[in-house]
Amino acid sequence: ELKHTKGNWIPVKKVAGDERTGIIANDFMIALLTNCNNDLEQMEANAKLIAASPGLLEALQAFVDYLDSDLTEGEQILKEQAIAAIQKATT
Repeated sequence: ELKHTKGNWIPVKKVAGDERTGIIANDFMIALLTNCNNDLEQMEANAKLIAASPGLLEALQAFVDYLDSDLTEGEQILKEQAIAAIQKATT
């Protein structure tokens, strides 16, 4: 079972009036990004990617579950890469 915070993850700009970006889920701040590189655009892009990650994980798991065992060599490699990415996110 997945252990991450359930719900819609939303990136928010300028948390607490400063130059930080956060991720909110279920009305709670679950992550806070600081501007390490003086690049606000990059920080906001990172926040969007992080906020999208639960949906990406769910879609990737559905894709792996959909694949059958009669795969070409290339398809099997892609399936193994997908499984490795899922494991990286969940273990």
